[in-house]
Amino acid sequence: MSKPNPDHSIFAIIGPNMVGPSSSHTAGAVRIGLEIRETVGKPISNVIFQLYNSFADTGKGHGTDKALLAGIMGFEPDDPRVKDAFLLADETGLDYKFLPGKSGDTYAKENSVDITIHLADDGKILKYRGVSTGGGAIYIEELRDRVW
Repeated sequence: MSKPNPDHSIFAIIGPNMVGPSSSHTAGAVRIGLEIRETVGKPISNVIFQLYNSFADTGKGHGTDKALLAGIMGFEPDDPRVKDAFLLADETGLDYKFLPGKSGDTYAKENSVDITIHLADDGKILKYRGVSTGGGAIYIEELRDRVW
């Protein structure tokens, strides 16, 4: 008996439970932020998102910026507060910035973001790269827990 193809799973066909409009740009972006938040496990005072390729080109229209910020604040992809992420971050005092990635960066994958985090308690700076691979699936690349 052959092994089932994960691309034909019910999840791949119907997509993740999410606040839309895009499983890659919205659900995947929320999951990147959430995974990094959970990895850090400490209060964050400042975060810088450097968006690459499709995230940079069409991310604003798809809500990628709000989604990344929502994930950093601990929201799940189906949380209705995702759409209010800027307002909620401002209310809580989380400082954030979005920057475009370098044009022609061949290292960055299609839907990718570099995230620089400043910890609230000790001022350490941590850097991560997250990639959204479609259907809400993600991976964290170059997970670097070192001080910069």
